[in-house]
Amino acid sequence: MAELNSCYIGRAECGCVVAVAADMMDDSTAIRRTVECLAEFIKDGLTIERIPAETFRAPGFPFGHKCGKERNAR
Repeated sequence: MAELNSCYIGRAECGCVVAVAADMMDDSTAIRRTVECLAEFIKDGLTIERIPAETFRAPGFPFGHKCGKERNAR
């Protein structure tokens, strides 16, 4: 199994992180799924950033709408 070193986050227009995809680029199936997720992020109008996995895993990482908007995070 590939080690997770980084991930991609999707930010909404308000700046909130509302989507995440693992950067598992050591396996062809995982690469395809990551690319599909990123395509969905783009289609949904999200801004994509690549960040270290440890940053996302850190306690208190602001995932979801923190601006008061009620939307589903992925």
